[in-house]
Amino acid sequence: MMGLVYIMSLICAFCVANIYYSQPILMIIADSIGVTHTEIGNIPTIVQLSYAAGLLLLVPLGDKLNRKNLLQTLLFINLLSSILASISDSFILLELASFFIGVTSIGAQIIIPAAPSYVDANNRGKAVGILLSGLVTGILLARLLSGYIGGIYGWRAVFYFAAFINLFNMSVIYFKFPSNKSNKQISYKNLITSTFELVVAEKELRRCCLSGFVIFGAYSALWGIVAYLTSLPPFYLTSHEVGLLGLSGIAGIIASPYVGRLADKYTPGFVVAIGGIISFIGFVVMYYSVYSIIILVLSMVLLDISARHSIIGNQLRAFSLREDARSRLNTAFMTSYFLGGAVGTKLGSLLGGIYGWLGLVLLGCIASIIAIMVNHKNLFDSKNKEIETIV
Repeated sequence: MMGLVYIMSLICAFCVANIYYSQPILMIIADSIGVTHTEIGNIPTIVQLSYAAGLLLLVPLGDKLNRKNLLQTLLFINLLSSILASISDSFILLELASFFIGVTSIGAQIIIPAAPSYVDANNRGKAVGILLSGLVTGILLARLLSGYIGGIYGWRAVFYFAAFINLFNMSVIYFKFPSNKSNKQISYKNLITSTFELVVAEKELRRCCLSGFVIFGAYSALWGIVAYLTSLPPFYLTSHEVGLLGLSGIAGIIASPYVGRLADKYTPGFVVAIGGIISFIGFVVMYYSVYSIIILVLSMVLLDISARHSIIGNQLRAFSLREDARSRLNTAFMTSYFLGGAVGTKLGSLLGGIYGWLGLVLLGCIASIIAIMVNHKNLFDSKNKEIETIV
């Protein structure tokens, strides 16, 4: 069954990539259509907010519909939205296309809750780690290829490329992804309302949501302003070079399976707490990044590893609460996670634009401290009792 997990990992990579294609080329787009660096920050913010909307309104359908058909429908809409973005001549039209790109890029969050059903209990952390490795690979490749393609062929070519990748992903799903029976007994209204009821009822889920909100918010603040800050002295980076910074994500790819195993050995909460500590260290290191691009890359590596700790630990912790509601538990967590990303992206754009690297560092340190405080008791856990509750 692990072979299927690797196929799912590939699909996750291509689904999530759609969220990140715009980040390295923001300055190219701004120059092309005549908007400021603050205004162009609306694009990744809209993508993050619409992604959160998709998580809230569409991911719960994974507990009701045939996931294979649902994934293909979402990717087809995403394909059309990418083409719309590529032909946009106005900023408003590009914002509209970005909304639909974000809301239909949720495929990975439909797949990940289903994965524990295909592996034995002792390998669930490992399986989620593999899926997260695929997801991080998609993020890395999206930024890297976007910076390269945008720098040579222009920003419109990036979205044409995204449309082609969506078509390929639809083919993989058609031939390789398993079908499941639809659950017609639960209505869409009940799916949505029960998601909110789970948040109210489950204290541990609320802990997951807050932790994910602040850590991913801090991480997204970096990527919301890095193209602008690194275009200034002393770096003067081009869009292609900003895309190369995405190679820092290799650390997350390598680390994810090990983080999953750490969660299997100890507890998911322990993993999240460690992630908060790594995030704090990463932002402290970033304070000195103006002295060397190597220091900046080191801080980005630490923040990427921190983000992997947060998402793997929090998802496993959420999945352990209710086996019959994993898609809805994942909806609650990932909605808060990407709301944090949207808020962090906007705050990073504002504070970074006004105060430079110092504003970004202060924002990240505060968010990291909150994550540590919420999960500090888990640092003393020695046995993984939460994972054992997953049937």
